[in-house]
Amino acid sequence: MQARVSVRKLKEVLRLHYETGLSNRRISQALLLSKTTVQHVLDRFQTAGLTWPLPEDIPEPDLSSRLYPTLETADGRPLPDWEHIHREQSRPHVTLKLLWQEYKQTYPDGVGQSQFYERYRHYQEAHIEPTMRQEHKGGDKLFIDYSGDKLSYIERSTGEVVPVEVFVASWGASSYTYAEGTLTQSSFDWTQSHVRAFRYFGCVSRLLVPDNLKAGILKADWYDPERNPLYAKLAEYYQTAILPARPRKPKDKAVVESNVRYVQTYILARLRNRTFCSLAEVNAAIRELVDELNGTPMQQSQISRRERFEQLDLPYALPLPVEDFPYVTMKQQAKVSRDYHIEYNRHYYSVPYTLCGQRVDVLQTNSLVEICHQGIRVASHIISYRQYGYTTVAEHMPANHRFVKGWSPGYFLNQAVLIGPSMVEAIKIILGRSSHPEVGFRSALGVLNLIRRYPKERLEQAAGRAIRYHCVSRKSIISILAKGLDKQPLPPVQEIKQMTLFHENIRGAAYYKEVSHVDGTNDRQITAAALTDHGRVAGTAIATR
Repeated sequence: MQARVSVRKLKEVLRLHYETGLSNRRISQALLLSKTTVQHVLDRFQTAGLTWPLPEDIPEPDLSSRLYPTLETADGRPLPDWEHIHREQSRPHVTLKLLWQEYKQTYPDGVGQSQFYERYRHYQEAHIEPTMRQEHKGGDKLFIDYSGDKLSYIERSTGEVVPVEVFVASWGASSYTYAEGTLTQSSFDWTQSHVRAFRYFGCVSRLLVPDNLKAGILKADWYDPERNPLYAKLAEYYQTAILPARPRKPKDKAVVESNVRYVQTYILARLRNRTFCSLAEVNAAIRELVDELNGTPMQQSQISRRERFEQLDLPYALPLPVEDFPYVTMKQQAKVSRDYHIEYNRHYYSVPYTLCGQRVDVLQTNSLVEICHQGIRVASHIISYRQYGYTTVAEHMPANHRFVKGWSPGYFLNQAVLIGPSMVEAIKIILGRSSHPEVGFRSALGVLNLIRRYPKERLEQAAGRAIRYHCVSRKSIISILAKGLDKQPLPPVQEIKQMTLFHENIRGAAYYKEVSHVDGTNDRQITAAALTDHGRVAGTAIATR
């Protein structure tokens, strides 16, 4: 916008240009005007059809009116409602040419296209502030940033003063604003603030214009910025796009810069003397003032941000999905190990074994871990907080569980056949009860490697005894062999069930059930599973007194 120049300076601009031949830059320096204003005066002078030197008898008001004609009349022809024209042009896909064509349909005798454009430009110069020069289509852009100034609350349990970041999001066309407090500027807080902002607006902008913080943009670049993967996933979920502002170019996000300052004066200043004891209390106070801010009439247009939002942005924005963005964290390019698992938050989750050695993305919701390969979900697991544990889906395993070259259930069973049928049965039990093949393979290997220390006949007898007593494990078999129990004949199954053991160290579920006797003593009845482990043998009905 170029403001109207006084008649004195107007004449001086013309004199310095036509008589002294000074450049526009030198004229602007001499008269303390911008170069644009100087050129603007010269253009108006030529458009008015005047020549230099000016006639001596031309009055100053006539010169001013020639260069700055009034817009109220047009030779009796009806003029458009310029306020309506300006408001309509803010809507998506609406051009000034289209508005002129609609005007001519209503008023065939109205001003021509060039006059329409010129008079609208004059309207802008007279009524629109310079900050409105950067126009935004309705529903198009949402500008996002953090306020440099912070709030805080006092932690009740420790008395610690906790700083609170202030997140601000503002629409380009209407300046409708959302603000909230977060503890950090992490990618989790950043994306969740977007989710709550969209929920507050009830719609989604077609373009997000953030600042270049790491939670949103990993590497700032005007041509090809590297977006944070979680932020990019959010934009994909809401079907919007991300166009970060240029570094150190606040004019690219002038709307949010202006609204951040306004939030600081309207909200932070009002809360500066209040004491809060939680983040929830801070956000409750912010929300109350944000609603008040959006309902207050703006100084220029005399309508509120909420009314402008409902007129300009809401009708043209994207619809809000039924459910909020589900993901809370994301790990990019995790490598699938040879045992077809990936590590995420100190736990191992399985993926299809065909992806061994490939790179996948891991996304976490509040309850699930989802694994994607080249944008396609290949696995989903319930979150496990067991550190360094395994969560394995049977369908992800190869047919023979081959995770180490040469190892498979068949391999171990073939080795067991060389020892005897009892050992084959013992290896089947070991492999069958393991939730993960690696655990079963290692246990089976530990049993089969005992062939290096004991003859296969003794191993076969020990395996049979372990099966009879339902205690098939490497430790149990070693105990049987060490004590020579494998050389003793196995009693019938019925006798094993009736065996009793009197031992003061045996405890069971019914240990504390006391039976009183006449002599004042008590019996405790306990039950234990039959087992043989390091010399201990327990029956199913054991009594100790």
